[in-house]
Amino acid sequence: MAATKRTMKANLINKRAWDSILAKVKDLVEQGMTYSAIGKMLGKSPATVNRWVTTGVGGDSTPFVNMLQYMEALGLKWGDIVENLEPAACGYGYVRKVQAKLGAGSSLITNGDLEGMYAFRQDFINEMGGNPESLVMFDVIGASMEPTIPDGSTVLVNLRDTSIRSGLIYAVRVNDELLVKRLIQEPGRLLCHSDNPTFGDTVIDGENPNFEVFGRVRWLAKRM
Repeated sequence: MAATKRTMKANLINKRAWDSILAKVKDLVEQGMTYSAIGKMLGKSPATVNRWVTTGVGGDSTPFVNMLQYMEALGLKWGDIVENLEPAACGYGYVRKVQAKLGAGSSLITNGDLEGMYAFRQDFINEMGGNPESLVMFDVIGASMEPTIPDGSTVLVNLRDTSIRSGLIYAVRVNDELLVKRLIQEPGRLLCHSDNPTFGDTVIDGENPNFEVFGRVRWLAKRM
């Protein structure tokens, strides 16, 4: 029953997000912005934007992670989407969890779709970064960060905390893998360190276009 309720809520959030995006796009068209200009803003073709406006179709086939990108480009607020979803107790905020798995010694598994919204106390959210829109949760697969982060844990990542501080744990992209690693700065290079000594480290030399920091891991949940 709980899983069904989360799915229903996720579907409602998807619909709200898409309706807000579509309304904003239509508003821009009414203001005189061309399909080409809107498409450039969103990374979509003019024909796609035209189809959205004329048919309203697109939300069912748009991954939620893309909706988040469109919302940011259009200046839409995440809080407006989840507002009044339920009579949540005062002092709580929603953090999204998406179906992207951070690999800890395994390959990338992700489709970016919304899995659900989870309520946290606002004081906890403030401690983690202060803004629910900058926080996201993923599942971790693999044993390379054990015992710190056991296989199957869920981590909370602050997407705005991308400045590397040596010794802290981050969600990163290395080539085509999305990983969670402890980053250690050394002269002229960066180590993506595995806390599990049976796994090796990945060395990033200088400026590497195949390396990207998505955010800092701030919290984890695990099964007992």
